[in-house]
Amino acid sequence: MGKKIELMLENVSINKKLPAVMIFFALISMIVAGVVSYINIKVNVEDIIKNNMLSLLQSRKSSLTNYFSSLEDEVLFHGQSPLVREALEKFSQSFDSIPNDREEYLKKVYIRNNPFSSGQRDHFLSPDDGSVYSEKHQHYHPIFLNLVRSNTYYDMFLVDTDGHLVYTVQKDEDYATNLIHGPWKDSSLSKLFSKINDERKPGEIYYSDIDFYEPSNNIPSSFIGIPVFDGSVNYMGALIFQLPIEPINKIMQVTAGMGATGETYLVGSDLLMRSNSRFLDHNNILKTRVDTVPSRDGLQGSSGTGLFTDYRGRRVYSAYASISFKGIKWVMIAEVDQDEVFQPVSEMSQIFLFTNLIVFVFVVFSGYLLGVSISNPIRTMTSTMLRLAKNDLSTNVYISQREDEVGQMAKALVVFKNNAEKREELKSQLEHLANHDNLTGMATRDFAMKKLEIITQASKEKGNYVAVVFVDLDNFKKVNDSFGHQTGDRLLCDIAKTLTESVRQTDVVARVGGDEFLLLLANMPDYNAIKLLVDEVMSSVKTMLSHTDKSSFVSLSVGVSVFPNDDKSINGLVAKSDKAMYRAKSNGKNHYCFWNEQDDIDE
Repeated sequence: MGKKIELMLENVSINKKLPAVMIFFALISMIVAGVVSYINIKVNVEDIIKNNMLSLLQSRKSSLTNYFSSLEDEVLFHGQSPLVREALEKFSQSFDSIPNDREEYLKKVYIRNNPFSSGQRDHFLSPDDGSVYSEKHQHYHPIFLNLVRSNTYYDMFLVDTDGHLVYTVQKDEDYATNLIHGPWKDSSLSKLFSKINDERKPGEIYYSDIDFYEPSNNIPSSFIGIPVFDGSVNYMGALIFQLPIEPINKIMQVTAGMGATGETYLVGSDLLMRSNSRFLDHNNILKTRVDTVPSRDGLQGSSGTGLFTDYRGRRVYSAYASISFKGIKWVMIAEVDQDEVFQPVSEMSQIFLFTNLIVFVFVVFSGYLLGVSISNPIRTMTSTMLRLAKNDLSTNVYISQREDEVGQMAKALVVFKNNAEKREELKSQLEHLANHDNLTGMATRDFAMKKLEIITQASKEKGNYVAVVFVDLDNFKKVNDSFGHQTGDRLLCDIAKTLTESVRQTDVVARVGGDEFLLLLANMPDYNAIKLLVDEVMSSVKTMLSHTDKSSFVSLSVGVSVFPNDDKSINGLVAKSDKAMYRAKSNGKNHYCFWNEQDDIDE
């Protein structure tokens, strides 16, 4: 079947065959290109969004880690502060000195009789009750109030060894209560203090997970604390700070790079949110349950990326990782809606389909016109090529037996191809003869100068050195005079071969005179590397000459100039290497010199 179709196509006129083939392959190409493009775009978009989610997740994780690290440093500093030790001691003593019901008394004078509203109780410095406690409160309260405000804490607590909350900044309902057996004994604050009180580890930081705290209007809070010891390492009680949720929300709700549907949030071990969602209007900390694959995997210590269903029932690309602080484990999740990710792909696919449809119609129409317009010129061109081909009567060429115009063109093109190959071969031979020395086969001076121009230009871009090495044979005339020119020619060829073998393949060796050579050493990192390579060249030539008894008195005088330090022009570099060579020759021969400014002065 295939053979029959091929025979049919061979004998079909080109003005019909060409449009049909063009249209067919254009259609196939557009279909294949469309499918491949869509797949590649889809894969690339998925990779980009996954990498973006991972980058955003890592950024938020780093910010949160830094926040907790700074908290830890601050609490450690304050817990070891002489001021806090002194304040805890004074407040504990003055608290114990209050007669009768201490909790009732302090709540009366600092909360119920506080002249400020409930949100501004911390402004109250001290009542005029003449008590020792109020005297201490008047002294320390401004300091600790400033500490809380400047460090974005919500509240600060001093607790004695018996669990009495002897001082707070905010004066909420937990003030003056007992954390061990008082009304808030089951709160996260009490649990944190109990752990501090039980373990009493110097310098150890303790942290409680985010939870609702009823004395502070049931706002989500966490607590961080440290045991306090006096100078004799006696346990005095605890310093605890109440942390607001805002710093964590601020870190997690950065929208840069998240698009319209992206967000990052924290989930606790109970699968409840520990930071507010970007898309829920109400406060959803400890209220919104996130029972998803990333949450469960992350809480198991895993991390990863993928396409999942989120807490809102949407399909999203998620990146997740576990994060912990002082034994509290969370999972951090960054995600963006699948619809937003593939919206550009969908739009691009529609545009691509519409564009291909227009292109296909254009190809069908223009293909027919093009086929007709090409067929007539091909017939004329074929006749011309056949006449030109008959000029070479000795060429034995296979002539296609096809009956269409392509078969006729093939006959002429074979001839043109053969002629072109011969011309290229001749051109190559001529170029080689023009650029290479007849005796040694090495590059000529003109060729070397062209190469030097290229090498120095490349050196400017890479920032390395180029060494121009001028080599002159000492006493070479004696070889020709004593042993004849044939011996001298063989010696020149041997030296040329040795020079070529001594340098790298990227370097250039040229014969620029009867007994003069030029070496172009490219990509040299420093002067030491140049010296090592020149030493190797001279050593190799010396070794070769030592095996040639008729030329034992021949040696090398070598001059070196370096681009760009010595000169930036190629003619200047060659001239300066030549001058350096003459200084080497005048200094006794058989060694090399680098060009210096004295060479120009001596001249």
